[in-house]
Amino acid sequence: MIEKYKAPHVPEGYTSSWAQFSILADSPLERDIIMKALSAEKIPNVIYYRIPLHLQKVFQKLNYKKGDFPISEKIANQIFSIPMHPYLKEDQQDQILEVLNNV
Repeated sequence: MIEKYKAPHVPEGYTSSWAQFSILADSPLERDIIMKALSAEKIPNVIYYRIPLHLQKVFQKLNYKKGDFPISEKIANQIFSIPMHPYLKEDQQDQILEVLNNV
């Protein structure tokens, strides 16, 4: 992975069966720029975790408010996902990395 992004950590001795591959940009603005660059190259990308759990309607009864979980809120503003599946060809992987490197 490119060093300027934070990738998920898989502890030694463990294996992941990726459902998605999420990485962190440095800021919400940088995330928007990266996602636009990926989309311009027709590379799928998405934000799966736009709203932290404690701020979702389903958990309103718990009376959490913005600021109660600042790390979750910060990550929700930086995280995005890129393609990850067993059919992702090497040239597609290279294209994704090229876009991420050039942003």
